[in-house]
Amino acid sequence: MAAEETGEKTRPGGARSASDVVVPSDLASQSDAATQIDLALQKKAFLNALSAGHSVRAAAEAAGAAFDEPHNWRESDRAFADRWQRAEDAGTDVIEDEAYRRAVTGVEKPIYRGGEVVGHVADYSDSMLMFLLKSRRPDRYGGKAGDGALDAAALAERLNLKGARDGLKRKFIGWICGLALAWHFMGHDIVNWLRLAFFPETPAPPALNGTETLVTVLFSMLGLGGLRTVEKLKGVSREEWKR
Repeated sequence: MAAEETGEKTRPGGARSASDVVVPSDLASQSDAATQIDLALQKKAFLNALSAGHSVRAAAEAAGAAFDEPHNWRESDRAFADRWQRAEDAGTDVIEDEAYRRAVTGVEKPIYRGGEVVGHVADYSDSMLMFLLKSRRPDRYGGKAGDGALDAAALAERLNLKGARDGLKRKFIGWICGLALAWHFMGHDIVNWLRLAFFPETPAPPALNGTETLVTVLFSMLGLGGLRTVEKLKGVSREEWKR
């Protein structure tokens, strides 16, 4: 009688196994409903993040889903695919508004003097303005609507190359100065001692002249690097540092 009330089946002898337990249909439906609710909440969180201008990966993280899971939703749910497109368009509008703000309205940046904020100045992005003009009036300002992204990528690549070249120059000068000083203060004496101990007939190694100049250059570079580090910590931009 007890087995009938709980929905369990008994074997001869009263033995039961996990496979004999019958789950009531109402519990299964409740579990399915909870799963569907969680999935709907995940989709909503994903679309909200996407419409805010975030990338697909960031939107998936905001929804607590794996990166490829939203793609599976889009393939299996036509309505979700349409909502995805609308959310992506809304996110693009947000990004365009931000581009307009930086190009036309301007972004306020603090002005530092002596490590303190003495005022603010509106900073405008001329390159962003040109991208917007090319996108809206390609017949007048040249290029196609998609050229802005290419120009931005090319500009970023040129800036990265310039920064890499400057960094290599600084490292080259630093290594030259460091090696020269190491040879003058340590290497020359060590090599000369080894020569006298094992090869007394070989000529003496050359000595460097002008070490005072090397010391001046090296410490000047270290001083400028330290000064720039302090200015960065205080929030001073490179343009303000040059003034």
